Amino acid sequence: MLNIVDIRAVAEAAHAAGALVVVDNTFASPYLQQPLELGADVVMHSTTKYLGGHSDLIGGFVATKDPTIAERLYFLQKSLGAVPGPFDCWLVLRGLKTLAVRMRKHCENAHAVAGYLAESPRVQQVLYPGLPTHPGHQIAARQMRDFGGMVSLLLESEEEAVALCAHTKIWKLAESLGGVESLIEHPRTRRPRRRRSRRRGTSCACRSGSSPRRTSSRTSSRRSSARPPPPAPECRGSRSRPKSTSSCACRTLLSWEPCDLTARRTRCPPGTTGRTDVRC
Repeated sequence: MLNIVDIRAVAEAAHAAGALVVVDNTFASPYLQQPLELGADVVMHSTTKYLGGHSDLIGGFVATKDPTIAERLYFLQKSLGAVPGPFDCWLVLRGLKTLAVRMRKHCENAHAVAGYLAESPRVQQVLYPGLPTHPGHQIAARQMRDFGGMVSLLLESEEEAVALCAHTKIWKLAESLGGVESLIEHPRTRRPRRRRSRRRGTSCACRSGSSPRRTSSRTSSRRSSARPPPPAPECRGSRSRPKSTSSCACRTLLSWEPCDLTARRTRCPPGTTGRTDVRC
C-alpha cells in the first residue's frame, strides 16, 4: 500500500553484508527518484509506464554504475536476445521528451485527489506519500523530488470500494499506470481468481495507466481442463533379437542401468530420464 523504503539505509546495510541492492523505480520514474545516487547497485524501470507515457509500448530496462555488473548484463543481453525493437525504442525516446512535464502534472493531480479524499467522511484512510499522515512521508520527502501519481484509499466495506470503481467518470477501471489516462481499480476483484487472497480487501487505487488486459472465457476454461500427464518414459529393445533375451540400458541421473525387456516395450525403472539410446 505505497510503502516507502529508505534506499540509502538499505544500501548501507546490504553492502555491509556483501549483498547487492536492486530497486524497481517504475512508480517514481528517474525524474522523481534516482536510486543509483542513493547507493543502489542496479535500478530497473518498466518503460511501458511513465517513461513511455502513452500506453502504446511494452518494455523495460536496467541500469547500473558498476562496470562488472554492466559487463555481465551486456553479455546476457547479447546472448539471450533481450533487446527491444527499433520502433519500441523510438516510442520510449519520444516519451522521455515530455517526462518532466508529465510527472509534474501527475504529482499535482495526485496531491489534489489525495487532499480531497482525506477530507471525505466516507473514506477511512488515504495512503499517499505526499500527505504528512503517511508513515513514509519524511523518507519520501528526503529522497524524492515529489511524491508521484499513485493514490490508495480505504473505504468502510468491500461493496463500497467496488461500487466506487464502477461509478467513476474520469477514472477508467483498468490495471496499469503512467499513461495519459486516469485509472482506478479494486485490487482483489481485478486479480485473477487463482491469485486472489483469502482475506477480503476494501481498498481502491487511483492511478494513470493503460488499457486492462482481458481473458476470454474460452481461454480460462481451456486452462482449467488440464491434460493428463504424459506416460512414463519407455525403452525400446532390438526387434532382431528374441524377446526373452532383449535388453537395453536406461540412463539415470548418474549412470546407465540395464533393464530386461520381456516384451516389445517395457517401462524403464524408476528414476530414469527419458527415452535414451538402446544398448542391445
